[in-house]
Amino acid sequence: MLKLNCPSCGLDEIDAASTTFCSRCGCRLVGSLDDPYDWGLAANAQEEAGPIDAASVEAPLAPAVVVAPVAAVDFGTRMVAWAIDMAAVVIGVIVFGQASPVLIGAMLWPAVFLYFTVCNKLGSSIGKAALGLKVISVDERPIDWPRATLRSVFWLVGLASLGLGLMAITWDEKGQGWHDKVSGTMVVKRGESREKVLERLRTLARLRDQGLITDEEFERKKADLLSRS
Repeated sequence: MLKLNCPSCGLDEIDAASTTFCSRCGCRLVGSLDDPYDWGLAANAQEEAGPIDAASVEAPLAPAVVVAPVAAVDFGTRMVAWAIDMAAVVIGVIVFGQASPVLIGAMLWPAVFLYFTVCNKLGSSIGKAALGLKVISVDERPIDWPRATLRSVFWLVGLASLGLGLMAITWDEKGQGWHDKVSGTMVVKRGESREKVLERLRTLARLRDQGLITDEEFERKKADLLSRS
């Protein structure tokens, strides 16, 4: 099984077949497969051992290649998506509240919380879908209900802090607000996300062709990637 070193924090023994992110610093990683003799082996050890059959031995520790990160969506675009979402929620509350000011006031924020929680779980919302955006997890795992709920809670916290938690998107290097940070998510354009999935699939195919993962592992990881794209 191919192992990686993180070039950012130095963490080693990262399983290339199970993740492309460093569990310590979050750096996005993909193992280099172009030169199997540049996988951390000492030169004299290579000379003594001769050519290495990658299909018959466990792969040595490999240096990692940092892949360009997925570009986060800017604050202005996300504000437009939020405005569309809030308009949709308000319209829905007015319809169900039958124009009763008291009922509308009582339903509004619970409805906002419920709406965004469900949308977080689905990975999109009315506003995001209209602008071609998508919520993804930085560790490439599916967004479960606890994470979706946590994201909604801190979105409301960020809004209640005079918008400071939301405006953090403008100065954060990864384009994340408070709700993105605590839930381990980010918002990207759908096209960019698909490109990253294709890149991962190509890498997995090369690992399989080198004999570093089995056909069963390849098919399982391929199905997992496609289900989250």
